[in-house]
Order: sequence, then structure tokens, then C-alpha cells
Amino acid sequence: MEAFLIKIFHQVLILCKTIVDQGSGRMPQDVRNPLSSFGEKYLDKLREFFRLFVHHHIKRVEAGNQFPVLEFLVLFYRFTFKQPELDGYSACLEIWIDFIDFLLTQAEQASAVSGPEGKRQRVAKYKEALIVLCGAVLDKARFCFNSHELYGLDQEADGEEASEWQDFLSTSLDVMSKISHLFTTPVFQRLWPVCVELSDGYLQIKRNFAISSSINRDVMLVQDSQNMINMLRDLSSLLAAMGNLAEHYIGDYFLANLTDGQAVLERLLHLALFTAQDKLYLLKSSEGNAEFASALHAVQCELLGTLRAYCHWLHQLNLEAQGNQEALDKLVALVSTLTDISAAFFEREVPAQIQLCSAHLLLSVSSTVRPQFLFSLHAFQQLASAATQGQLQQLSDKVYLLVYHALASALLLPWPGFTEPDQQWGARGEELRKLVSGITQSFRQVSQQASLADDKNLQNAAKPTIKCTLSILRRLAESVENEQVRCKHLLHAALMEVIEAALSLFPIYISQPDVATDLLAFFLALFASLKVQVGSAFAQRTSETFMSLFSPEMLQTTLETSHKQGCELIEKFLCILQLLVQDTGASFKAFLPNIISFCMEQIYPLVAERPDPEVKTVMFDVLRDILLCHWRFFFPSNILARVHGGDGSGAAEQSLNQPQFVAIMQAFGQSFLQPDINVFKKNLKTMEDLNDRCKLYRKELFKQMMLPQFLSLLLQVLIHKSHDLLAEEIHLAVYHMACSDFTLFFSQLLPHFLLSAAELQDSQKQILADNFKRDEDEPSFVNNLKRFLGDIRYLHIINQSLPKDSVKLF
Repeated sequence: MEAFLIKIFHQVLILCKTIVDQGSGRMPQDVRNPLSSFGEKYLDKLREFFRLFVHHHIKRVEAGNQFPVLEFLVLFYRFTFKQPELDGYSACLEIWIDFIDFLLTQAEQASAVSGPEGKRQRVAKYKEALIVLCGAVLDKARFCFNSHELYGLDQEADGEEASEWQDFLSTSLDVMSKISHLFTTPVFQRLWPVCVELSDGYLQIKRNFAISSSINRDVMLVQDSQNMINMLRDLSSLLAAMGNLAEHYIGDYFLANLTDGQAVLERLLHLALFTAQDKLYLLKSSEGNAEFASALHAVQCELLGTLRAYCHWLHQLNLEAQGNQEALDKLVALVSTLTDISAAFFEREVPAQIQLCSAHLLLSVSSTVRPQFLFSLHAFQQLASAATQGQLQQLSDKVYLLVYHALASALLLPWPGFTEPDQQWGARGEELRKLVSGITQSFRQVSQQASLADDKNLQNAAKPTIKCTLSILRRLAESVENEQVRCKHLLHAALMEVIEAALSLFPIYISQPDVATDLLAFFLALFASLKVQVGSAFAQRTSETFMSLFSPEMLQTTLETSHKQGCELIEKFLCILQLLVQDTGASFKAFLPNIISFCMEQIYPLVAERPDPEVKTVMFDVLRDILLCHWRFFFPSNILARVHGGDGSGAAEQSLNQPQFVAIMQAFGQSFLQPDINVFKKNLKTMEDLNDRCKLYRKELFKQMMLPQFLSLLLQVLIHKSHDLLAEEIHLAVYHMACSDFTLFFSQLLPHFLLSAAELQDSQKQILADNFKRDEDEPSFVNNLKRFLGDIRYLHIINQSLPKDSVKLF
């Protein structure tokens, strides 16, 4: 078989060579592109063959010497760049990606055995071919060289879907990025001169402009407009490619590639500083060409995005700077320039998209680089002052939020490389309190207004302030969720007054789901990150306050008047309860009965019969965690059984809070009658998990009161195939229920199920019971069960097809 495949591959190689070399001789009009005369359908089949060959067989032929892989790559390279359509070219690039992925896997395996030298030797013979490919892919994606094809692609994105040009560029960048994983320095040497050339053109951009006295604004000379647009588009692509290289300059490669990494970062900073100082975002074409403005702003956004990628390099330089004055001086200079640039883009006249990219960059500096001196920098001090004095109101909500997050992160997050005594938590805590106090001043003033509860106009006027402040506070709480305890204490101390203010606002805005949802989202983030810091007493007070406000009438009204927002509001509160339930500490167990009561008496009746999954899914998550995390609340250990009045001997199984347990299990059973397959699957898995961890099906309470109903219900679901996608899981659940007590199953439960089958005759029921084999291993039991269910379906059909009062044969 292998010899046959090799023969086929050789024949196709000859065919490919013939097509590439001789295709131009077929028709005179095809001289420019020799492949166009073969037809797109034929070429598509050939590309599909190459894809299958590379994906499934390249490992086989590459390991031996019966197939000339390098010759194939040369021919496929020519085949790739002679494609008559860009769609075909992109399909070829996907095949190259498959091949490079194969080489990456081989290189990793060689590195694991023989180290870096083994990796280098394994891929050395492909170096020249792949570097040539990298350069050709780069040129193909450049408007300066290939504008006639690239402008044929749709440049505008359709909603969330990428445009044709974005897809094309993404594939091209992916090829270059993967090659750089194998040959970092050669790829850098191929890309860097082009990046320098284009960035030099960008630095000379004002030479193409003249001052227009009529509008007092820089405008582009008409004759250079299109060339400049092409240059800007190409620079944007190169910046993205250089951003992809950032990962090769960190970690184990940091010192080896220090010079290249620093050169890239300094060039990027130079371009960004030039943009900020000369306000290039204001330049316009004298033709009123929107395409120029779009290309210019795209470059500036990509520039900030690429700088953000190199924040990881700065983070590593920050680590190297510990005890190294030269590295520290370099770090201070680079970070100072970076923050100056970022702050400069928050002026009112800067386009919103550039402001957003700049805010993301600032946040990366404070959360990724985390230099010890960051908050003392002039730009940060100015931003903090403007933030606390309410001078950043001109920013969009997204940018506003990111800037505040960046400022707080500079104070909250630990400095890498510093010991605990050197973290200066006291001074940072004081600065954080000042910052939070300034940010939340208007919010706290709103909560203190005595007339707020009765004045609807005042409530509506305060909404923007409340929603914006809550968004900032929620982001801050989320940012420390995985940080050390000291960071959490720092934030909690700064938020204490604001937390009480937020809690006091909830009763006022309970009837306005948009604000109430934001309030609950803040408390959800607060409990997720700072549950220990806020304490069980506050958690209990908060949850009881919320539960007292969520009356059945209020919940019903909320769902009816604003269904989507109402569902989101209730889900947020249930998520808070879920967090509290997941805590198994003794202090949080005190309000478990109230949570169960709220879920079963107020939420469950409201959503039980609703076909839509909103609220219902989260409610069942809460019930699941109640059972999994607090099983002893229902089934105490022997020692706890003695405390509650049992003898602890194990002769009789003890259970507590039976009504609550039965109610929860009945809710799970009711969900199996609903058409929603996702809820069914989730709850069936919950029951299986409970059986695995807690032996649910073996509990006497479950066996006596619930097992017959659950078995009957699941068997009916299987008979009617209402949830056939879950048939395998249901079969397994039935087996686990049966194997908890096979004697009980065959002697009582199975006959009980057949007894309730009104569609069957008594004789048929007896035959079915007798024919169900008593095998107890899983595969045999499941096969017997399937046969049993199939027989029931068959008998249903037979019985329904017979005329009324006819004689039954069975």
C-alpha cells in the first residue's frame, strides 16, 4: 500500500511540474498567469489533493528518502504564487500552515530529545525555502506591490465578521508567525528592513501636506494621496507582523534577542511619539478622501496595539532591572515615554478608536509591566489628578473605565521582583483610598441625598453616575480575584464606604432593572474576589436584604414588564447566592436554609413551567451546589447523627431537612419533563455526580420516595425518544439507579413501571418482565434495556393498529 501511495505522489508531482512549467503554452491569453487556463474547479481539486497529502501523508514521505520533499516544496511554492485568484492563493497558504505545523511538532520532539541543537538540525534543510516563502507572502500582502489584486477584496467588515481583506491578512500573518517560531532571527531580518523603510515614510508624512488657510488644517496634496494610502496600509500590516514577533523576545529568548527586541520597541516608541506630538490623527486629504483617514487611523491603532504586545518584553526588562542600574535607567526611560504617549491620546480631539487603543496600552503597562515607579511618573500623576477632579468626562465610557482601571492597578497589584516589606503597601493604600474617594465622590453624594427614594427625576438624573462608577468598581474587584491576599485587603479598605453606599441604593433602584443589575454585578464581583475580606456577617446581611426585596410579586412584575433585563437581574442575584453556597465554611452555613427557601418558594414556581432557559439554568446551578457542597446538611455523618438524636450505629440511615431535600429532587425531576435538552443534560449530570460522590441512589430516602418516579420518568423519555440525543447518558443513569439495588429493581421497580403502562395488556407486561434478562454488568444491562424498550415501542404500534374490541394475540 505504501509503495502505491508513493507512486501516486510521484505522478502528481510530475503533473504539478507540468502544469506550472508548461501551462503558459496552452493559450496565448494566459501568458501572464499560466494556471488560469486550467479552470478554477480543476485547480480546486488539485489544491484539495495537496491539502490531504500534506495533512495526512507528509510525515510518512518526509521520514524516508523515496519522495523528494524539497522538490515538492519548490513546485508547490510556484503553484501557490501563480494562482489566478486570491481565494486559491489563500487556500494554498492554509496548506503551507499545515506543513509548518508539522515541522513545529517535529522540532519540539527533537528539542525534547537533543535540546536546541537538535531542533535546529531537524529543520535546517527547510530554512532557505521557508524564509523565501515568508518574503513572498509579505510582498503579496503589500498594497505597494499588489494593489490591483488587494483592492479587489472587500475592505469593510460586516458586523462582527472579518472583511475579506482582514481574513487574507490574517492568513498571511499566520504563515509568517509560524515560520518565525522556527527561524526567528532570519524572519526578523526579512521583516525589519521593510518596517524601517515604511516607518521612515511615515515619519516624512508631513512633507506630503500643505497648510490650507481656508480650513486652517493640514491637508494632503492630491497627487500623492493614493501612494500614501498604500504606504499606510502596508505599514499597518508590518506593525502587526512585528507584534507577532514579540513572543520571541521574552522568556528564555530575552537575553539572546535583547538587541532586536529593544530596537523594535524604540522604533515603535519613536513612531508613536511622533504621532502624538505632531497630532497626525488630525491630518486629512484635500480630496476629502475618507479612505486616507481610515488608513491613517488604522496605522495609529495598530501602532498602539503593537506597543501593547511589547509590554511583556518590558515586564521582563523590569525583572532584569532588579539590582542592575543600567537596565533600570533604560526601563524608566522607556516606560516614561510610553506613558507620556498614552496620556497624550486622551485629548478631546483624538478619534475615539485611537483613545480606546491608548487606554488598553496604559492598562497593559500598569497590569503587565508593573514597574515600582509607575505611579510617580508625571503622566500618571496628571491622569490621577484629572480623574479625581472629574476632568476626564470627555472620554467615552469604555476609555474612561480603562483609564481608571489602569490608575488603580498601578497601586493595587504587587511589584514583581520585590519582597513583601519592599512593596510599600501602606503608602500605596493611602494613595488608593484617595483615588477611589475621588472617583466615587459623586456616587457617594447621590446615595446620601434624602429625597432620592421619592424623586423619580432625581433617580433618572443619577443613573449615568451610578452605572459608570459601578463599572469601574466592578473592574477593580475582578482585577484582584487571583491576586495575593494583601492586594484584596488593600482594595477592600478603599471600598468600604462605597460598598455601604451601593447597598443603600439597591432598595431605591430595585424596580429599575438596568441599574439594579449593575448593582448586583458589582456585588457579584465583590463576593467573587473579596468574600473573605467582607466577611460572613456582611454577606448574610446583604443576601437577606436582597431576598427581602425580591418578593414573588416583584419578581413576576419584573419578568413581565422587562423580560430580558428582569432575567439578567434575577440571574445575577442567583450567581451571588451560588458564590455563598460554594463556601463550605461554618460561618456561611447559617443562611443556607434561607437560600434554599428563596430558591424553592420564590424562584422555582416562577420559572418551572416556562419553556425558556433564562433564570432556570442558574437556579439549578445553585441547587446543584447546595447538594454537592452541603451534603451533610441533609445526610449527616454518624457523629453528626448522634448530635441530632440518632444512635450513630449505622443500622438506620439518618437524614435531616427532608422536606427541603425532597423539594429540590422534585425540581430536578420536573425538569426532565421539559423540552429543553440543555437543562435536562445538566440536571442528569448533576444527579450522576451526586451518585458518584455521595451515593445518592443508595440513600434510603431516595430509594423509598424518589427512585421509582425517576426510573419511570427516564424510561418514558427513552421510549418516546423525546431527548434522543442524550440516550446514551440516560441509559447509563438508569443502569446506575438499578445497580444501587438490583433485587429491588427486578422485583419491584420494573414491575411497578410495567403496571403503570396503560397501553400494554397484562400478558404483554408479563412477557416483557420475563424477557428482561437479569444481567448486572453495564454493557449487558444496557443492551437488555434497549431490547426491552424496543419491544415496548413495537407493542405500542401493534396495539394502536388493531381495530377496537379485536382479539389480542399477546
